[in-house]
Amino acid sequence: PLKSTFPMVEFDFNAKSTPSDQASQVMAAAAKGEISPDIANMFVSSIANMLRIDEVTELQKRIEALEKSLNV
Repeated sequence: PLKSTFPMVEFDFNAKSTPSDQASQVMAAAAKGEISPDIANMFVSSIANMLRIDEVTELQKRIEALEKSLNV
């Protein structure tokens, strides 16, 4: 079965910025009409999901360090 895909988009985006700055860049691109609101939502959701992944990874590292320090 055929699957719909989103069109390729190009806009100013600094991948080295903080996540909040990246989300602001996406929202600015949507406000200027450079990308559609649904694409902007997808980008912002992706940024949020990456933050959650980073958070879980950091928590896992901290738990492992605590367990190691407690000799568990």
